[in-house]
Amino acid sequence: MLGPRTKTSGCKRGELPDRRCSPGAYYSKLTEAVICSPRFSTSTIRDVPQSEKFVVEREYGKAATYYGRSVEIDHIVPLELGGSNSIANLYFEPGSGKANYHAKDRLENKLHDMVCSGSITLRKAQRQIATNWKTLYKKVYGRAPEGGRRRLGTRTLHPRYPAAQPLPKVGIRMTQPGQAELILALPRWPAWASFSGA
Repeated sequence: MLGPRTKTSGCKRGELPDRRCSPGAYYSKLTEAVICSPRFSTSTIRDVPQSEKFVVEREYGKAATYYGRSVEIDHIVPLELGGSNSIANLYFEPGSGKANYHAKDRLENKLHDMVCSGSITLRKAQRQIATNWKTLYKKVYGRAPEGGRRRLGTRTLHPRYPAAQPLPKVGIRMTQPGQAELILALPRWPAWASFSGA
């Protein structure tokens, strides 16, 4: 852990974690060599059960429920920087406002690149993002977090074909109280992006 966890209730909600409840934590075995390996994937270590997310929600004074994209139970030290799934490394982060989890996600990805290029050490990145990610964001980008969501309108499908391609559009329509229908509109793909089944 990056500090002692001295509170488990009455945690203050905001753009930054309440460090008395959520000081941040990392896995010591996730070294620079490990996280910078082309085979490293956060999906292999991401393990925060919903029951643990509910505990964090209650600690931060909220009802234990599903908040959708309005809130994220976020890793203070992100997994891509060797962050732990420990409750000491989780906090209730807003999805709106200037300093929200979308802006922090941008910083996390940039820091991973910086660590792997040798621009910053892993331990320094971990400590600085846990101390005050908004200050670190300003240091890295030269401006305060601007909020909003990451631009998800296009994606490169293959490095050999750098032209950005549209993403599918996803929507949810309520059909009855308590029931919803997922709507998926697929974009038109170029000829080179054709797929074949087995």
